[in-house]
Amino acid sequence: MQDRTNENLNTGARVRSFSPQTNKKPKIFLSVKARLYILSFAMIVLFVVASLLIFSNPNHASGIQDVKVEGKNNTPAPTENVQTQVPITDNSNLATQPPAGGEDYYEDSEDTHSGGAIVTDEPVKVSILPIVTAEPTLEPLPFSEYLEYKDTHPSIAIIQTRYMALNYMDYDEPTEYFGPITRDATEMFQRRNNLEVTGKINEETYRLLMSSEARIYMVALGDKGDDVRELQSRLYEMGYMKASPTGYFGTDTHDAVLLFQTNNGLTVDGMIGERTREILYSSEAVPNVWMQGDSGDGLVPYQERLKALGYLTSEPDGVNGKETVAAVKRFQERNGLIADGYLGPKTMTLLMSEDAVPNSLAMGMRGEDVKCVQHLLKNLKYLNDDMVTGYFGAATNHAVRAFQKHNGLSADGRIGKQTMSVLTSDGAKSAPSSYEMYTGGSSNDSGNTGGGNTGGNDNPPPAADEPSVAALVAIAKSKVGSRYVRGGKGPNTFDCSGFVYWVLNQVGIKQSYLTSYGWRSVSHYPRINDIDDLKAGDVIVFYGHVGIIISDTEMIDASSGQGKVVRRGFLSNWCRSEFICGYRVLG
Repeated sequence: MQDRTNENLNTGARVRSFSPQTNKKPKIFLSVKARLYILSFAMIVLFVVASLLIFSNPNHASGIQDVKVEGKNNTPAPTENVQTQVPITDNSNLATQPPAGGEDYYEDSEDTHSGGAIVTDEPVKVSILPIVTAEPTLEPLPFSEYLEYKDTHPSIAIIQTRYMALNYMDYDEPTEYFGPITRDATEMFQRRNNLEVTGKINEETYRLLMSSEARIYMVALGDKGDDVRELQSRLYEMGYMKASPTGYFGTDTHDAVLLFQTNNGLTVDGMIGERTREILYSSEAVPNVWMQGDSGDGLVPYQERLKALGYLTSEPDGVNGKETVAAVKRFQERNGLIADGYLGPKTMTLLMSEDAVPNSLAMGMRGEDVKCVQHLLKNLKYLNDDMVTGYFGAATNHAVRAFQKHNGLSADGRIGKQTMSVLTSDGAKSAPSSYEMYTGGSSNDSGNTGGGNTGGNDNPPPAADEPSVAALVAIAKSKVGSRYVRGGKGPNTFDCSGFVYWVLNQVGIKQSYLTSYGWRSVSHYPRINDIDDLKAGDVIVFYGHVGIIISDTEMIDASSGQGKVVRRGFLSNWCRSEFICGYRVLG
């Protein structure tokens, strides 16, 4: 069968019929006349749509036009339509305007209608230009011109809060006073953010501080200031720097920080941020000095000095064993250093100087050095095996007094330089046959509370000269008004952690230095989780801050916001919201 073709003259559509054997679908062909009709209708629709879009555009009246296109051959078609807007007031620069995002988009045009665009038979290049928007309206400054040292203004509390969030100030309850710490924080912020360092908060400083572009506190290459000097001092003590602190962060400091971060498993970037600083001041920091287990003849002079001061109970042998580490740690506690047990430059310098404070072990202390003394007393028959616990309780006190009396020493119950010298000598006298082991009291030499008489481990009630709440509170009150300095540990300048550390040690509680972060996880004091249960003598721990409770409602702490040691309430809304826990360090 031959193909039959029928013309539909009314529509201009021509339908070709095929033989059933071909099993093909019919195809539709459009005449020239039909194509013209459809094209005309499409152009009318497009014109109407374009007109609606133009007159509904809010930017139309202000002179905004659509994209600019340029012809270009042999380029792929785009995967999506891209539209942007540019101001028509600067057409002279359109040809050279670089595309936003650094890429060109191309478009093949086979249609014959323009829709308001330039018509070309070639592929066209669409340059993506940035949308020009009006500048946001800035809120007026909450103060006139600028804020400076000694000003008082409500905005200062907001500024201090922002500095604390960015680590330029230690965390504390903000105030409305522009003190020296706020001034120092302002200078550090300006230095870090490449602003003119004036210590004053002008509009430029304020707006950047409150923006998302503000840089977090970091100490880095090229910085200088008191904060740099303090950090260098700690790096020097840890053995990472050979030169004394200068206050300038140069290449030597940068290399020291890199090594410290490497040895301590931190991000190695050569800058001191919050995490690096936290570890640097903790007792867990790994130093670049003598480590436990190291040995060498260079260690012997320091061991001899530790022994002469009553800290080392064993003979100097050039091995940095656990007894030497315990002796170094006790020396650091007694001499106001961070008690990490490492012989760093600062520790070695003080140890060999005339200013070194001799050892004195007394009731309430615990550690490896206490255990070493107990072993010596046991060998001389002043203690039983079960009394060797590492805690200096009444049983040990009883034994020390008896030893001192029998060896012609002043019987004060403390292990000082002279008692230690005799105790570790070959001439130490054993307990006489008439000596009676201590058998009374209500708590044992393990430091735990007991109930009743349980034999030789029992302790008598605390001696009158032991640390007391009244003594602790009195020492804390004596430092009210002292200047706040980041990293200060007394006796005249403090930060919050240094203040608590100094007061506890002055009253006889041998507590090593801890940052506020370290105080969160202390385990050797009873922990208090309700702020209303705190009482005088307790240590109170906030997020980023610590203080000492002196009454049912007041505390004393080194305040970064006020720039000094202050006496204030601890039951405010801020204190309640930032409270973590407390510790009962006495009784």
